[in-house]
Amino acid sequence: MSVFRNLSLEQLMDKLQELDRRRVDLVVPPSLLQMSASDLHINASDYVRHYATDQCIPDQVTIRPNSVAHRQISDKLGIPKRYYDRMRAEHPNLLDDNVNGWLTKSEQPYLLRTYRDDDSDAGQPVATGRALLSRRFKCIDNIHLLMSVLRAIQREKLAVVVETADITETKMYVRFVAPDVVVGANGLLKGYKNPKTLEVGDGVMAGFTLRNSEVGMGRYEIAPRAQVLVCKNGMIREKDVWGKNHLGTKLDEGAIDWSEDTYKHALNLIQSQVSDYVRHFASEEYLSKWLSEITELGNYQVKHPIACIENVTRHFSVTENDTESILDYFTLSNQNTAFGVAQAITYHAHQIGDPDKRNDLESLADQVLVQVPKWDNRLPAGNTKIVASPQYGLGL
Repeated sequence: MSVFRNLSLEQLMDKLQELDRRRVDLVVPPSLLQMSASDLHINASDYVRHYATDQCIPDQVTIRPNSVAHRQISDKLGIPKRYYDRMRAEHPNLLDDNVNGWLTKSEQPYLLRTYRDDDSDAGQPVATGRALLSRRFKCIDNIHLLMSVLRAIQREKLAVVVETADITETKMYVRFVAPDVVVGANGLLKGYKNPKTLEVGDGVMAGFTLRNSEVGMGRYEIAPRAQVLVCKNGMIREKDVWGKNHLGTKLDEGAIDWSEDTYKHALNLIQSQVSDYVRHFASEEYLSKWLSEITELGNYQVKHPIACIENVTRHFSVTENDTESILDYFTLSNQNTAFGVAQAITYHAHQIGDPDKRNDLESLADQVLVQVPKWDNRLPAGNTKIVASPQYGLGL
């Protein structure tokens, strides 16, 4: 699946409906899975028939795992990822033998999540394998979650809209904003300039980000997000994030097909869970308290900007090219403070093309504000003694 970026609500709904139409989820015994040429194959008619595009049931379906699914196959079978990747690149037959050998030792069925390829030959269907998960994984899919949040917003009569959304192989990100909830933050943004337009402004708008992974790469979450109006920088406050794990009862073997009653029950439950958080995160009270709490931290005056930013970015494994861009944005913003450092990072976040990376960078703001005084020294970045927090192991 390609990455879909900067979607409007209409574009997002169209894409989610198209993906949902192609979705085929199977709880399949490992004995029915066979790897050949790095692809998985299923030849049991009870499973294969769900990929048929006409009245003829094919003999076999080819599942082509994406990068996420390959990672999960490696993990589920206990094959070290570096060795798995090397076999896949240099010796695919050896990978087939390893995977097939360990599948024979597996006892529990897996949840295999796929997208049917509508362009494939009906006689020999092909699908994209997007996840290999535990049968206890609870399928809260993007389209269901989004509809639940939109209905909660409607029920609460909130003036909240979708600004932009992204879909990747791992997650969906939907950024909601509340245009009527704007708090002046002159004490925090005094003198700040948009690094590109050099426009000055001090308004901050309330909002939140809806995040979900259909493939076991994270919970479904609502994360409070504040957006600086003059530059659209977004800061996510991870410590207040609300979320739930995708964990449910064991799924029976076979294809997963939600009944209408099950679908409605899931939507009603999610709506009841998210309503309070949506209303809270989109409120002036919450945003004002957040900005008040970070103003003193944000106004710390940076004494060694270059060394400080190098230490910050090294701590979070940010690439050298990203570090150069962040330093440029910091210089142009005319704000030599800890908040200026956070702003440079979040400004860079929405200039890049990787939605997962954007979310990770937007989530650094609070952590950066707290730690900037420790990083603001002349020590080379390699000499910093701060130990990276596992929560923010970005691998950027």
